[in-house]
Amino acid sequence: MISVEPVASRQDFRDFIALPRRIYGGISGFAYPLDAESRDVLHPARGSFFTHGKVVYWLARRDGSPVGRIAAMLDDAARETQPGVGTFGCLDAVDDAGVVAALIATARDWLARRGCRVMRGPFALSINNESGLLIAGQDEPAMVLTPWHPPYLARRIQEAGLAPVKDLLTYRIEVAATLAPDPDAAAARARALAARVEAAGVTLRGLRIDRLDEEAQMICTLFNDAWRDNWGFVPMQVDEIAIVLRSLRPFLTPDNALVAQVDGRAVSFLFALQNLSELSRGLGGRMLPINWLRLLWRVRTHRYRSARIVLMGSRADIRGSVLGSLIPLYLLRTLIERGRRYGLAYVEAGWILEDNRAVRTLIEQQGGVPCRRHRIFETQLEA
Repeated sequence: MISVEPVASRQDFRDFIALPRRIYGGISGFAYPLDAESRDVLHPARGSFFTHGKVVYWLARRDGSPVGRIAAMLDDAARETQPGVGTFGCLDAVDDAGVVAALIATARDWLARRGCRVMRGPFALSINNESGLLIAGQDEPAMVLTPWHPPYLARRIQEAGLAPVKDLLTYRIEVAATLAPDPDAAAARARALAARVEAAGVTLRGLRIDRLDEEAQMICTLFNDAWRDNWGFVPMQVDEIAIVLRSLRPFLTPDNALVAQVDGRAVSFLFALQNLSELSRGLGGRMLPINWLRLLWRVRTHRYRSARIVLMGSRADIRGSVLGSLIPLYLLRTLIERGRRYGLAYVEAGWILEDNRAVRTLIEQQGGVPCRRHRIFETQLEA
């Protein structure tokens, strides 16, 4: 017998957090996320999503043992851009059609009772955070803020009545390959590009670590202006970004962001994050009894081999112009060059909507190759 019950106690919440490592351990490609990181995202007192949304969690149990989990979300930030859409996420389960169907039916019913006409996901907990179900790239090394799922789960979701609606791509850019075969020629092209951009009055600055709240406002304004016409767009909230930046502050340097300015006003930005998943490899997802000492040592001494472009965007009024096409290229090339100096082997860029040809072309021109594919599913709901 399968029972699906709300997460109602501290032990339930601990079981909810620990479920992926309990059921996916041993599956090829699975990397254990730290329980502490998951708690920071999913706990109502800590997670940035809870500044604008409501979440309910459920656990599926068989004979008392957790075998699956799911969440349903109502996002106040999405009301204007995605009216009638409720979302689900945190979907993880054993390879059992009955378990997945029971979890999805529970989330579907909860959202329908609250007036939603469409259920879409999975997200953790927003489309602006970890998005989609991994359907290709399970054996890629773990990457920060990138969800992982076993190959069977997409099939089980469709068997439960959900249909694919959109694919999201992540690209890998090999730093050395992008600068090869002639590093001197690549450097010359980069200088020529920089000269063109600077001649147009563009200046470049990094992340202002001592003014993170102001940086959160800048990122929020530019991101929302850049992507407001995209499919599935949900406006980012300033408080949401500020919480994330403050939580990442121990890891941030000015080089984590590139901000292009004209007359002192930000017109485009790129925010990248070193692959913090490298720090937790081999820890099994838990900090106790002594893994916290190993993690502390790694934080102080580790040299990262990879990073991820988490956010980027340009003001809408420069898109379609010559400058609007040059600045993102300039930022990307600058990031790759800095990655070389930091000793990075590769940078991942994602996610990117599969039908966003403009951004895909920009990444592919720099040697980017798709390495992961995530899929978003949805279903219609009846009142």
